[in-house]
Amino acid sequence: MLSRYIGPVEAAWHLLEFPMHKESPHVERLSLHLKGMHMVVFNPNDTPEQIEARALHQNSKLTAYFNYYTAHPTTVRFTYLEFPQHFVWIRELHNNRWEPRQQGFAIGRMYFAKPNEGERFYLRLLLTIVQGCPSFEAPQTDACIALGLLEDDQEYSICLAEASIIQTGYQLRRLFAILLTECSPLHPASLWDQYVLQICDDLLLESGKSLLDYPPMPLPVRNWSMELGNRLILEQMQLRYMFTPAETVARVSCLNQEQHHVYDVVTDSVYNNKGKLFFVNGAAGIASLLLFGGRTAHSTFKLPLEVMENSLCGFTKQSIHAELFRQTSLIIWDEVPAQHRYCIEVVDRSLQDVRGSKIPFGGISVVLGGDFRQTLPVIPQGSREEVVRASIGKSPLWKDVEVLHLLINLRLHMSDSENTNFATFLAKVGTTSADQMELPAPINHRKNLQSLLASVYPALNVPGIATASFLRDRAILAPRNDDVKEINQTSLEMFLGQHIEYLAADVAIEQENEQPHLVPSYPTDTLNSLDPSSLPPFRLILKIGAPIMLLRNIAPKDGLCNGVRLIVKRCATRVIEAIILTGDKAGNTVFIPRITLTPSVAELAIPMSRRQFPLRLAFGMTINKSQGQSVKYLGIDLQTSIFSHGQLYVALSRCTTARQIFVVLSSDVSTCTANIVYPEVLL
Repeated sequence: MLSRYIGPVEAAWHLLEFPMHKESPHVERLSLHLKGMHMVVFNPNDTPEQIEARALHQNSKLTAYFNYYTAHPTTVRFTYLEFPQHFVWIRELHNNRWEPRQQGFAIGRMYFAKPNEGERFYLRLLLTIVQGCPSFEAPQTDACIALGLLEDDQEYSICLAEASIIQTGYQLRRLFAILLTECSPLHPASLWDQYVLQICDDLLLESGKSLLDYPPMPLPVRNWSMELGNRLILEQMQLRYMFTPAETVARVSCLNQEQHHVYDVVTDSVYNNKGKLFFVNGAAGIASLLLFGGRTAHSTFKLPLEVMENSLCGFTKQSIHAELFRQTSLIIWDEVPAQHRYCIEVVDRSLQDVRGSKIPFGGISVVLGGDFRQTLPVIPQGSREEVVRASIGKSPLWKDVEVLHLLINLRLHMSDSENTNFATFLAKVGTTSADQMELPAPINHRKNLQSLLASVYPALNVPGIATASFLRDRAILAPRNDDVKEINQTSLEMFLGQHIEYLAADVAIEQENEQPHLVPSYPTDTLNSLDPSSLPPFRLILKIGAPIMLLRNIAPKDGLCNGVRLIVKRCATRVIEAIILTGDKAGNTVFIPRITLTPSVAELAIPMSRRQFPLRLAFGMTINKSQGQSVKYLGIDLQTSIFSHGQLYVALSRCTTARQIFVVLSSDVSTCTANIVYPEVLL
């Protein structure tokens, strides 16, 4: 029983066949076919000659689209999907055509084509991207490859060819290594044979000789990196020579009483093999002074991209990583409150396994650092309770942690009373939740995004202004990714120079455990429209000299870690040359190729991959992404209020001088904004 009642009025409506629903706006179905394969309507009584003549002169919507741009080559160009928004379809017996729309609105929807349909699929791909596509003449596959819309191993050869014109030797070797590790080309030996002279030319130039010049000397055939020792251990051993013993003593003597206590208890645990677990709780300070030679946790411990409760680190007991950790005495891990507790627990399990010990972290002394007033782990669509449960403070390991406090705020000891007051205000922001918290002077308030941009990035369109130091010292923060995209897009429009556009190759991934007839088909333009924060945009638009941020760890030793900021130096079709802005590798020139990236299932329900340069613009960034960085001039876009614990505290503490902070709020007459603090996670 449906328990549905139909009265006489509704019954009469149905009997009179009145409409039950209305569609708005109108959807224009767009035909998709190869040359000479469009549908033709004909009278069955016509002769074959008449039918053929009708077929030659009867336009489909697609051929009429081509014809319009052939007849009007200088008019404004739109893609095939955009065309019905600006043109209306006129159907006449011998003159089907598009004419400019005078009123109304329509949405274009093109018929679907599967990848196994070959040229028809590639034609559809082009029609969704190319504005004013003129004809069928160009081979669709070649055109898609040239635009970067398809994955093709030939692009790695183009990448090396373009890079070898700009740089050779060491930089080219590093690029080749990135291609091997991140891109997995099908024929790496062929790439090596093709570019071996360019990759190694600086080695030959150093002496002008090689082993070939000294017969019968043999060519090197052994892996000398393995013969000489574990490269990871050698890297760590080199750090001990950063400072002489005298310099070390001098630095220790500069520690205040609290810092000296931390130093003493940690060194005692290391030198006496006590294997203690510490958490150093300190206020946010000048974050740009990061650990020399530091690496991200995911890179160091080979953590999976999506860490689950029962995950393990991605190294085996026989690997060089396992040997490194067997010889490790101390691990320093900063910004831990922002990590999901599963990350720390996964590392703990893996180290116990490789070291054969049930002591936490296998008996290694571990110093965890951070400030629980800053942001907590990001849980997509998570409630307050879920976010709190993900914090390290709720981990079973926390009972073994010895908390060491650094309560002396160095900002409070500044002679400048203005910054002393600002430090006191920051402490309040970190511990007090409020619907309306006033942001007092000397914090500068701006009325809209344009005035905020003008304050943080003045004269972006003036030649010579946007130098490396100018861009390094500035950033604009916002709570949401959508706000950051608007900031970056607006800033790029103001930035001097010609824009360069890169399109990505998007592919839907078929899951191994799914039956082929049950796998959903996703149109390529649907994949193109997806923009998860962990992936670069489908349409990446850059300018020479613009700031960018790397989205993946592709060469941590060379400073190419997730979150590092760079500026664009040169743009080729398949490689980008950039200069590192931040970190201990600042000033170094690097090459960045296109790589294939896959978002986590938690972030995007559609299984897909995207081949694109792993970059986003970095005029602005999210508050969560800014943690661990400091700038001299800071903008904060709070037109959309913060939505999670610690975001306002993190945003305001990225700059040490209140007078150089600029804020835009949801109301241009108010100086107040929301602040969210979870007291249950604070120490």
